[in-house]
Amino acid sequence: MADDDWYYADGEQHKGPIKLAELSTLVRNGKLRPADLVWRDGMADWTPVDQIAEFDPGEPPRAVSGREPPRTADGIEAPPWTLGLHGSAAQAIRGRRSAWSTLLAQPIQVTHFYGQTLVLCGLVIVLAARGCDTVSSRGVNRILAKKQLSVSRFESFYEGKKLTLEDEQQRIREQEELTPIDDQRLVELDEKLQELAQEKSERESELQRGAWRKLDIAGREADASRLTWAYWREIAFVLGTIALAIGLVSIGFSGRGPERWICLAMLAIILLSIYPEATSWLRRGDP
Repeated sequence: MADDDWYYADGEQHKGPIKLAELSTLVRNGKLRPADLVWRDGMADWTPVDQIAEFDPGEPPRAVSGREPPRTADGIEAPPWTLGLHGSAAQAIRGRRSAWSTLLAQPIQVTHFYGQTLVLCGLVIVLAARGCDTVSSRGVNRILAKKQLSVSRFESFYEGKKLTLEDEQQRIREQEELTPIDDQRLVELDEKLQELAQEKSERESELQRGAWRKLDIAGREADASRLTWAYWREIAFVLGTIALAIGLVSIGFSGRGPERWICLAMLAIILLSIYPEATSWLRRGDP
């Protein structure tokens, strides 16, 4: 069986196949722990390394006076307090140790799984809260901008007409000698300017009572709605950041190698980015 192909679990990934001797090397190097799960063809389920009967960690014997230290039936060096135990007693001790290893491995795997779930849920909640707040603000600004655009177009339209009439008046007055026709045209232009001002005033009053008033009401209602829901969005944001922080901490302490330090670094970056007030004392130079 020692030459069979073995597979081992590395976090969420399954790696292999490798030989049993290579598996022993991974354990000696600390890359694979006794509680980690392994499997080969013919086994009913994934099993912790220290429950594999064929497994030999290959630790060098610490011989004293030419005698090798006693080992258990599976080749593992027996602890000093079990030297007098044989048969079923030694097997019971080994089984108890394997059970404890399995129990210790399970909480770590469960913590890692729930940590990933919390990170995903927290990230979704944070993005949703901030996204809804941004969309709501943009909605209010859009309504106010629509009114400003309407007012700007209204002013531009009547200002263009007024400038056209005033330019014609200026050209006539700049002539050296005015004819009766020119005098009559100046009177007509003055009347048109007065009519234009009257038309503008009436149209402006109509818009203020109609379309512009509706836009004002819509803008006030949208802003009030944004402020009302901002309270709940802020609560969702805080809960999301808490879930995200707990998830990153869980993965950081249950993960291995680079995964652990990446999660802890992400936790620090995210918290400092989301809550910049926490580092205001650094910018102020306060002790």
